Amino acid sequence: MINGPPSDRGGRALAVPRPPTAPKLMNRNSLGPYRIEKRLAAGGMAEVFVAHREGPHGFQKRVALKRILPQHARDPEFVGMFIDEARLAARLAHPGIVQVFDFGEHGGSLFMAMEMVEGTTVGRLLRTVASHRETVPLGAALHVAHEAAAALAYAHTLRDESGHPLNIVHRDVSPANLLLDRQGHAKLTDFGIARCRTTAQRTDDGHIRGKLGYMSPEQVVGDEVDAKSDVFTLGVVLAEMLVAEPLFGTGADLDVLLQIRNVDLTVLRRAGGHIPKDVTRLLQWCFERDPEKRPTARQLSYALREVLARRGELGRGPQELARLMER
Repeated sequence: MINGPPSDRGGRALAVPRPPTAPKLMNRNSLGPYRIEKRLAAGGMAEVFVAHREGPHGFQKRVALKRILPQHARDPEFVGMFIDEARLAARLAHPGIVQVFDFGEHGGSLFMAMEMVEGTTVGRLLRTVASHRETVPLGAALHVAHEAAAALAYAHTLRDESGHPLNIVHRDVSPANLLLDRQGHAKLTDFGIARCRTTAQRTDDGHIRGKLGYMSPEQVVGDEVDAKSDVFTLGVVLAEMLVAEPLFGTGADLDVLLQIRNVDLTVLRRAGGHIPKDVTRLLQWCFERDPEKRPTARQLSYALREVLARRGELGRGPQELARLMER
């Protein structure tokens, strides 16, 4: 919670965007210039619709339309975070990151129009393979991790117009936030709790942010996080694709947090006997408790590409994923 006006670490007052006016009842079929087709998903801060924008001469663009939830439309913290997400996402131009095309306000509700990724998520893929008592094939899993690592490497090293590092940390790398298109390519989405040099004040409030089971040890204990935190959580996603079960268990919240803090890899040791040694070494590198000892996202991307090449899997991952998604 914010008690009084927020300030930076030097005690200077920070400008918080004025919340929109109370949201009016949204036209069920439209939001601004976009026509709503259906509701796709909802989270703690926003909901997402499938929508399209029409133009002259039969022009039509299908998008994923993300709208801040009505109950949060007048909350300065949520409004500020939503605006920060849109501003940050607008800077990101990479094939492995979901693009943002538009940002606006309609009837008191803020929204952003994003690239519509036709396909599934790594989370749904994991549920599918687990239901068949299978795991994601090695080549497909390494391909997803390689593309995600390349996307993170781009974000982590992005600079502003003056050449200064933005110091972006996603902080929510998880199966739900890795989309898979129908061609078998991975795209990172949802920078809603991302931290960067220009927005850190809104998310450094002492709260643990991230999804349970997909946090780094430093996140769990409330320490400062940097780009190496994203590398740890991407390692978690890769490991879970290879064992088809939660890496840190499904127990009580506190038990899961303690396992993350202690980097308890019991599940990986028990269920990962089939994982090749070179891949196991990569995972162990990602899971170093000391962030300084972990690879950067770029180093991880290069290492994954080398493993794929050695195994003759380079370029085969997309087709394998596409076949899996046809189930």
